[in-house]
Amino acid sequence: RFGDRYLHNIFVNGKPSGGRIEYVQIFSEVAVFILIIACINFMNLATARSVKRAKEVGVRKVVGSSRGNLVGQFFGESLLFSFLAMILSIILLVVLLPAFNSFTGKQFGFPLVNLSFWVSLISLALITGLVAGSYPALYLSSLKPVLILKGTLRFTRGAVWFRKGLTIFQFVLAIWLLIATIVITRQTSYVQNAHLGYDKENMLYTRIEGELSKKNKYLLFKQEALKMPGVAMVDRTTEVPQAMNFVVYDNEITWQGKQNNFNVGIKPASVGFDFVKIMKLQMAAGRDFSPTNPTDSTDAFLVNEEAVREMGWKDAIGKSVQAWAKKGHIIGVLKDFHTQSLHEPIKPILLDIKEGEYFGVIVIRTQPGKTREAIASMAKVYKDINPKYPFSYQFVDEEYKKLYSSELIISQLSIVFAVVAILISCLGLLGL
Repeated sequence: RFGDRYLHNIFVNGKPSGGRIEYVQIFSEVAVFILIIACINFMNLATARSVKRAKEVGVRKVVGSSRGNLVGQFFGESLLFSFLAMILSIILLVVLLPAFNSFTGKQFGFPLVNLSFWVSLISLALITGLVAGSYPALYLSSLKPVLILKGTLRFTRGAVWFRKGLTIFQFVLAIWLLIATIVITRQTSYVQNAHLGYDKENMLYTRIEGELSKKNKYLLFKQEALKMPGVAMVDRTTEVPQAMNFVVYDNEITWQGKQNNFNVGIKPASVGFDFVKIMKLQMAAGRDFSPTNPTDSTDAFLVNEEAVREMGWKDAIGKSVQAWAKKGHIIGVLKDFHTQSLHEPIKPILLDIKEGEYFGVIVIRTQPGKTREAIASMAKVYKDINPKYPFSYQFVDEEYKKLYSSELIISQLSIVFAVVAILISCLGLLGL
């Protein structure tokens, strides 16, 4: 089913091995913890009020009520509270669901006609009522009427320590949720701000389409854009910098010393002469592409350090490579940089020069603090050269953050749940 594929979207050796289902499992556990905290609150408050209800228990026992009847009464009260809470939660769900959908960017619907949902919800309300009412029912029904009517009822040391233990356990769960929330928010902050091996700030890109798919028009756009205020550099690439997709090519890419039937998932991309500079990549060995070397556009390649390791080389400079119909040699090795989210390991990359490629994106780096001015001036140039298409663009840093939209939502939801857990614990302690 599509739902299963969506939730179990990580595969190892062809078998599902986690994915979005982990988020569902995590928040299910958090919900159980919060429910346990609420149950403990009910137990503590019910037993704290036992002095007031002790006379009621004593009188009922004197007039012949059995312990079973008392247990049933207290369980009935806790079940009543549980079902009232369930009804209130359904009302809140209906009211707040649109806001929750807007917050998460999802479209959850209320399963009004789903029988399994109602069975699960009613079962959960029953279990919650039984768990929450278990200790008060058993404790209050065990009180001796003689001590109650004499007014000498006192909590035993064991009962006092049990209630204190429940309160401590409440705060253990709340603090555990708080610690987990801190870890999640710090991890989210890290992946959003980690250095990727290139500078994603002050950089945007626009798709190559229309007239810009012609080499002379692209070069004209680059030439005119570089004259505009706020524009630092312009270059092109066949791949969006932060979202290169990787596949394994069987015999499309070969290299010096490659063994038969040995395949590596190398990502080839064609770029312009200024790609390394505009991305602010670091060279590990060799040199960058240069327009002053006429052979660079016909038989030169750049690779990253991971590609060198995968190809089994110690020194890649000068080694021969063939990518499709193009034969050439390695002139430089780039230090590894991330081309996808940090969830993915760094992959091997092979770059060549194709200034005249008819597809891909144009990458623009703006001067710090002059992005708005640069966009306005580039829009004018774009309209003059490619009038049939609107100037649409995306910021590289914002597109990169979208790779972690789920993690950001998880972080914000974790904060909400931690606050709820601590609030419930504090209300229980205040009630005592």
